[in-house]
Amino acid sequence: MKKHLHFTVIALLAAGMLILGGCSEEIEDDEPIAPALAGNWSNNAPEEINVRTFTIEKNGSFSATLNPGGTMGWGTVTGKLTKDGNSYIMSSMKETTGASWAEQVSLYNGTVQIEFPNNNTFTLTSANGAVQMFFGGTYTRQP
Repeated sequence: MKKHLHFTVIALLAAGMLILGGCSEEIEDDEPIAPALAGNWSNNAPEEINVRTFTIEKNGSFSATLNPGGTMGWGTVTGKLTKDGNSYIMSSMKETTGASWAEQVSLYNGTVQIEFPNNNTFTLTSANGAVQMFFGGTYTRQP
């Protein structure tokens, strides 16, 4: 009888742990980006070697094609935009094409800020001069 009672208690404890362990709090997604921010953007630099383009998806993921400083070689950076007050922060950044500057990109996570004053332009800024060289500037919506 003691063996059955002992087994029953263990079975009930295991069942309770499974039931409670299966309950998890729902994780909230990041605050969504402004729908108008989704689309294709360019800094429209006069010299093609300095042109930077962004494609921003509705879920906040982005890809940017750029040649930092016009001299470091072309590459593509992907990442995620996260709402921060009235602006957005670029995070989870990585260079995906094997550019010589690829390892530097992750150092800039959380240091690049996007101000989105209207539906046709946004400004990318950073207090870090190197980051400003990589991404900085005013971008306009592309057709």
